[in-house]
Amino acid sequence: MDVTDLRRTNLMEVVEKLARQHNLDINDASAREAIAGLFANEIQEVVANPIRVFGWRTEAMFAFVVASLGKIHVLKGEDAGLLVSGAAVTPPDYRALLNTGAQMFVEVKNWSPRGVVPKPFRIRSVDVERLQAYSSAFGIELRFAIYWRKPNLWTLTRADDFEQDGDKLQIAFEDAVKRSTMCDLGDFMVGAEPPLSLRLEPEDPLQLPEHGNVDFQVGRASLTSAGVEIESEFERQLAWYFMLFGNWTAFRQEPIVQGNEFLGVENQVEPEEWEPRQGFAFLGFLSSMISNVFRSRTTKDDRVSLLSPQGDPGTFGICIPDDYKGDVLKLWRFHQRPNRE
Repeated sequence: MDVTDLRRTNLMEVVEKLARQHNLDINDASAREAIAGLFANEIQEVVANPIRVFGWRTEAMFAFVVASLGKIHVLKGEDAGLLVSGAAVTPPDYRALLNTGAQMFVEVKNWSPRGVVPKPFRIRSVDVERLQAYSSAFGIELRFAIYWRKPNLWTLTRADDFEQDGDKLQIAFEDAVKRSTMCDLGDFMVGAEPPLSLRLEPEDPLQLPEHGNVDFQVGRASLTSAGVEIESEFERQLAWYFMLFGNWTAFRQEPIVQGNEFLGVENQVEPEEWEPRQGFAFLGFLSSMISNVFRSRTTKDDRVSLLSPQGDPGTFGICIPDDYKGDVLKLWRFHQRPNRE
């Protein structure tokens, strides 16, 4: 996916803003040093505010999610640069042009309330009115992409999906999920038959001692689905991606022993609970897996270390062709449609 780097332009916008606010001549060396000091102060203020840091990272994460889902033709940041308007308007975060030709404006929000059950997402009515005024001026629909951080779930809803509550609009988690239009961006749920496993085998079987250390070199590594070895390279890539970034959290590491011989190690992942009679268990939404990749590359020591990672935004997911029929790794795909009743 082609990505245009606008960082130099954005940097000059910051320099211009600071110079204008403090009446500094950018041709003056001492003024440039003053601008650098002001810029450093602004960075410090941002880093000291975790809400803003998480908000900006979530905004960047949405771009990576959408690019990796593969249904977007163009995604552009909308809320940068000079804005001149005769009305009270606020530009949303992104303008999206889908492969179908449809357009939408998207305002991205990070929501991480305390408690086991997510509390309703809330936003000031006046903020929504200003966003809608901007969208109406261009004749493009506005949607809200909410990242519910604790369940690691994205929803995409319209402004009229919200309910009025005083001077705020709100939407409950269950309503946001029910009415979500993430399918328009190419999102769907994936299911497979557990477990998925990485098997590591020595070059030759080893005789087990009565106790003590067993040293071995891996002679062969293989991936299995429901106990059957995966031969296809593409299916192995899928299985490995699902093992690393899907939502199966039960991990087991067991020795493979036959008689007195050590044959290898089995590393299995599966859901904490599932119903074998139905033949599969959910691995989660693709958008959630992409978010797991993004978070793993922007976090260090349980803290946000980068607002966005290096790499092509379109490579954080894995493309599953519409006509995919696995030889071993059978998949179930569920495309959720919005329900506004």
